[in-house]
Amino acid sequence: MSNYGYELIDPRDNLPFYVGISSEPEVRYFAHLTGHGYNLKKDARIQEITEMGMEPILRVVEGPTSRSQIKRWEMLKIHAYESQGIPLTNIVHSQTGRGIPWERHPFARMLTAKEAGWKPRKVLGDDLFWLWDLHVKRMKIEQSPNEELLNQFLDSIPSHYMQNASDKVIFKIAMLSS
Repeated sequence: MSNYGYELIDPRDNLPFYVGISSEPEVRYFAHLTGHGYNLKKDARIQEITEMGMEPILRVVEGPTSRSQIKRWEMLKIHAYESQGIPLTNIVHSQTGRGIPWERHPFARMLTAKEAGWKPRKVLGDDLFWLWDLHVKRMKIEQSPNEELLNQFLDSIPSHYMQNASDKVIFKIAMLSS
């Protein structure tokens, strides 16, 4: 199934206020206009626009493409607009479906690690590395870290040491490339 990226544009200032993805953007647009979603901020913005006798503008800007590519596009687009100071009404979702701030989204943390020159301690903090060193000493591990050892370690530590799944990836990249 093809996926498309779209933006809802406020006709009052011609700026996007929502970035979305859908296999049928036009159908999704009409669903947005009903205002019966879980995104109260977006629904309120649409209501403000329609009360002025206008409608949001649908702009399809990406696609057709795969689901993974379009999800990546969506996160990059949200980040780009927010970096430019354009306020969006999006609720960014974690893998569990709960809204989370952009800076805690897995993709954002990967970008932060990359922007930091893959200096993972700047992203993850020292605790995870300290736990690894303790684990190596306690388990008397003498070999260089490999993916299997790292997975065993990451599965054994309390979840509060990592904000999301991308932290595991960042940590593994750091350990395997050192």
